[in-house]
Amino acid sequence: MLTDAFPKLNRSRFVAALRDFYHSGSYIALLVILMLFAQLFSMELLVWWMYLALGALALLVDEDTIAVAPIFCCGYMSVSGANNPGRYEDTIFTRPECVLQLAIILVIGVIFIMGRLLSKQLTSPRRDRPALLFGFVALGFAYLLGGAFTPYYGTRTLLFGFVQIVSLALIYFFFRATVNWDRLSKEYGLKLFFALGLGLVVEVVGMYFQPWVDLKNFSRGMLYTGWGIYNNVGAALALCIPAAFYFSAVRRNGWVYTFFASVMLLGVFLSQSRGSILFGVAVYILSAIFALVCAKKGERVKQGVVYLFLLLALVAACAAFREQFLALFRSVIEAGLASSGREKIYAACWKTFLSHPIFGVGFYETPGALLNDGGILDLAPCPPDVFLPPRAHNTFMQLIASGGAVALLAYLFHRVQTLRLFFCKPTKQKTFLGLCILALLLTSLLDCHFFNIGPGFLYSFLLVFAEGGELGRDRLARRRLGA
Repeated sequence: MLTDAFPKLNRSRFVAALRDFYHSGSYIALLVILMLFAQLFSMELLVWWMYLALGALALLVDEDTIAVAPIFCCGYMSVSGANNPGRYEDTIFTRPECVLQLAIILVIGVIFIMGRLLSKQLTSPRRDRPALLFGFVALGFAYLLGGAFTPYYGTRTLLFGFVQIVSLALIYFFFRATVNWDRLSKEYGLKLFFALGLGLVVEVVGMYFQPWVDLKNFSRGMLYTGWGIYNNVGAALALCIPAAFYFSAVRRNGWVYTFFASVMLLGVFLSQSRGSILFGVAVYILSAIFALVCAKKGERVKQGVVYLFLLLALVAACAAFREQFLALFRSVIEAGLASSGREKIYAACWKTFLSHPIFGVGFYETPGALLNDGGILDLAPCPPDVFLPPRAHNTFMQLIASGGAVALLAYLFHRVQTLRLFFCKPTKQKTFLGLCILALLLTSLLDCHFFNIGPGFLYSFLLVFAEGGELGRDRLARRRLGA
């Protein structure tokens, strides 16, 4: 904004240095470190003030809004378990002095973001049509119409449907319109999710050292942060694994990133989320195959050595610490492949769909479930004063029960558009970003991640980074032809 009003600032060395920093991996690393500081030591307010200062300065002097992207991701994952509003009454979300600070941070942040959006549209408006426009519009209307022509349709249903589509699409449309994609590194999004993955590994380990965790009488229900339980953390971490494998495929000494990807997979196991483990392993294997295919011959040999070393280390660790592992993972082993009550939820959703096949019954009347401390899903109606309803723990069951055939068809149309985005003009960057999305979609077959706000933001970022890289490449090609 400031550089638009005073163009001479664009020639300032200080401004140029700031822009280089905001576009660098060091800036992403700084935000991830601050995220960990907040999450592990319950210093959220201090970190969020720092995020606001960094973001506001970036919006004033940078050419676009890309510096805000990692703030969105890290801010979402920075809430500590001690401030989990679903478990404790006395948190930063209930104390008046903290709520006031949160409101001030939010209002100032929105003002700066809206100001930068307006400035960007006035100086360099983007007139091309987003590739995913019609799919998101269809999905948005389907969410808003969920439960239409039933007694359950009302303001609350409309509001929650609106929040759902905003979480999936707002990031995509905002950053697509406000980032100079032809100048941004095509690897930026993958760097961001790689750094997030490493940060999440630390958060997973940190969950075991919280004061409410009793390792002598341990169950996975003790593992939670302020932004999610073990299932949420495990799914987010699984989503980041392909980003590490991208650098394994394209960088010299890529074996280092193979090791980091394996550390992330270990973190997924430590999260003790069965769905995340199952699909995390699948995406790890698929990403590893792509990385081996894309890498040069010498790099493939190094990666093979890493896999062999990790396999031997795993066998040795399991042999040496067998009893400790069995005790630590007892609740997961006991759960095994049991559905934990999901079959009851799916049957209820199917019955609901048959009774209201066109528009469903809306989000608040959809048969949903809450996870108890024993890891069992119990059918639970939504209380009238609760905004976030229990959900179906499966994307398709949620769609047909909440929005009927209309929602299902809208989702499939959106999915076709996303497949076209990734399979038309494929690149290595898009391939691995697509694998990140695949991890989210697969884990959402056994959980409700696709209908949670935080994962919706991550999904939106992955889509815009995939399309943004293509936009930048096309514009560069047009400029060369013009020259």
